[in-house]
Amino acid sequence: KKKKNKKKKKKKKKEINTLQLFKTKMTQFILPHRLINLLTIQGIYTLGELVSLQESEIMKFRNLGLKSMKLLKKLIKSKGLCFGYDIEKHNYTANFKMQ
Repeated sequence: KKKKNKKKKKKKKKEINTLQLFKTKMTQFILPHRLINLLTIQGIYTLGELVSLQESEIMKFRNLGLKSMKLLKKLIKSKGLCFGYDIEKHNYTANFKMQ
């Protein structure tokens, strides 16, 4: 029984960490101001909002070049995430999105 409780606590902790990661504002990452501005114009303020999009959707953003896309890929990979991530699976709701 103790093993099951430890596994549940570990899983719960991982979900909380993932949720906090999704709520992280893009301005908190070391990214060029031009890229931050571009994401803001597109209505992307948090990492959760970014990873919920498909890579092909992001590539359609006006003035987003290959270098910026590489930076975004590197950032997301470093956090253990990927584009097209199902954020609903982690109970990430619109309440966390910037207004």
